[in-house]
Amino acid sequence: AWRPVLADVDALLMSDDELALSGADDRPEEALAALAGGRLRYVIHKQAARGGVVYDVRTRRLLRWAPARAAVVDPTGAGDAFAAGLLCALREGVPIERAIDWGAATAAAAIEGDGVSGLASLQRAALEARVAACVSEHGDAPRAFGEGAAPDAPPGARRGAKGCCPSASPIAS
Repeated sequence: AWRPVLADVDALLMSDDELALSGADDRPEEALAALAGGRLRYVIHKQAARGGVVYDVRTRRLLRWAPARAAVVDPTGAGDAFAAGLLCALREGVPIERAIDWGAATAAAAIEGDGVSGLASLQRAALEARVAACVSEHGDAPRAFGEGAAPDAPPGARRGAKGCCPSASPIAS
C-alpha cells in the first residue's frame, strides 16, 4: 500500500523503529535500494545516537554519518530535527553530504535543550556557525570520500569540536 506513495516523494526518512526492513543493518545498500522507485532520490535510515545511513538512488552511493557532538539534555525530537535540517538544506540546493551536516547540526541543537527549547531559540546564524565549524575543520570539500576509498577511521572519528557536524563517508559494499 505504501509503494505508490514512495514513487511520488523525493526523500524517505525512517528511524530504527519505523524501518522494519530485512537486512538494513547487515546489508544497508541492498535493503535501502529495494525501496527505490519512481522519483525517490534518497532513502535515509536515522539510527539515533549511532548517526545513520543515506542511500542515494541516483548515484547508487551509500553514505554513513555519525551524530554531531552535543551535550545531551533531552534527546526527544532529535530525529525530527535532523530531518528538518537535512530537508531544508536539500530544498536550498545543498549537496547531500553537506545537507547531512545541516541535519546533524540541527539535531545537536535540539538535544542540547529541554523539550523544544533547543530549537525554539535557535537562530539560523548559530546553525550556520555549527556547519562552518565543521567546514573549517574538514575543509570545504564534500563530506564524502573519493569513489572506492574507505575512511581510515570508524564513523564519528572525524568529528571535531562540540557542534562540529560529522563527515559522511561511503560504506564499503
